[in-house]
Order: sequence, then C-alpha cells, then structure tokens
Amino acid sequence: MSQEQDVIAFWDSTFSSQEPFEVKKSEIMVDDDLTKDLLFVGQNAHRIIDVGCGLGDLLITLSLLNDGKNDLLGLDASSSAIKIAEASALKSKAGRLRFSLGGLDALQKIDSGSVDGIISSNFLDVIPLTLAHRFLKEMSRLIEKGGLFLLKINFFIDPSTLGNPRYRLAEEGVFLDGVLRSNNQTTEAWLGFLGNDFTLLKQGEFARLGPTAPRDRLFLLKKK
Repeated sequence: MSQEQDVIAFWDSTFSSQEPFEVKKSEIMVDDDLTKDLLFVGQNAHRIIDVGCGLGDLLITLSLLNDGKNDLLGLDASSSAIKIAEASALKSKAGRLRFSLGGLDALQKIDSGSVDGIISSNFLDVIPLTLAHRFLKEMSRLIEKGGLFLLKINFFIDPSTLGNPRYRLAEEGVFLDGVLRSNNQTTEAWLGFLGNDFTLLKQGEFARLGPTAPRDRLFLLKKK
C-alpha cells in the first residue's frame, strides 16, 4: 500500500467512528479568524469548493451563515467522511450544498476557472508534500483570477517536542504509528508554495486544540 493509500485508509477509519451532527445557525459564533474568513469568502465568492472537506462542517456552516446563497461542493477521498457530511447537511437543513467522493482525479475533471472560491482545511498538510503540490496546481487552475482561497494548516511541529516513541520524524514529515500525520512545513515554506499564484490578503490563526495549545495557521489569499 502506498503512502497516499495509507493516509486515506487512516482517515477513512477515523471518520467511520463519527456520527452525523446538526449545525444550528443560531449557535454559530462569528468570533474567530476562521469563521470570519469563511464568511468573507462566502460573501465575495459564489461557486466554492472545499477540497478535503472531511465531515463537511465548514461548508455546512457557510451555507447556514450565508442563507444558502452559494453553490457549494465538498470533495473528499474518504467515503466515510462523505457519508457523514451528506447526513449532517440534511440534519442541519443546509441548502445548495453537495458532497462528492474523490481526490486529485476528481479535481482534474473540473473545468479551469470554473470556481471563484476554494476552501481547504487541515488537508494539504496531512498528505505527502509531493501530492500537496499536485493538489495546489489543480486548485490554482480551477479558481478564476481574483478568486479567493482560504487555507488552514496545522501548526509547525518542533522536532524537539517529539518525545513519544509512537511519533517518528522523517524527511517526509511527522509519522504517528507509521502513518503520515503532517508534512510539517514552516509558514515561510507554505507562503513560498503559494506565492507564484496567489496574493496573501490576511494571515491568522485558529485554536483548534484549545486556548493553551499551538494554533493552526490560516491564510486568506487571492488568485493573481
């Protein structure tokens, strides 16, 4: 099994233990960088794809916040994730939202310049870097000039903190129990990857693991 297949199998197994959920618009708080930037994308783009959408919570949130005004597509290679995302969208009564099973091959079938917004959260940084570059190339191709790209990636892991023997640091990134969990690129490296095709509008952070834990990195970008 390839490294890419290992990663897909890991996330498919992880998502399979989750249950469908309901998001209520009245309970959504627009008080952090991620939700604010998500709403900004929704208010300034119409056709939006979430690449590596996972359980679909970002698109469901956006659909509710923006009253179903966007055409939203969530794409993920995990069948477990897509199944739960579809059920959760129904429970949440999220409109103009669909989910589709697929990875890089699915992106390659979509017409160039056919979207004006792309979201990707904690996806490009948990796959092999060579594959992440291929995804970035396709995402850049899909988004029209002036379109918006909201990217969230994990925090950079300091190698000196990896004392647990279950973790292994290699050239490809950080592995947990033999499965790649982060390609572990610095912020400067990510900005370098993005700089040829996108202009950085805003850089923020998100406390995914709690207020005292390291924060995920957040980039709001515009297609050149």
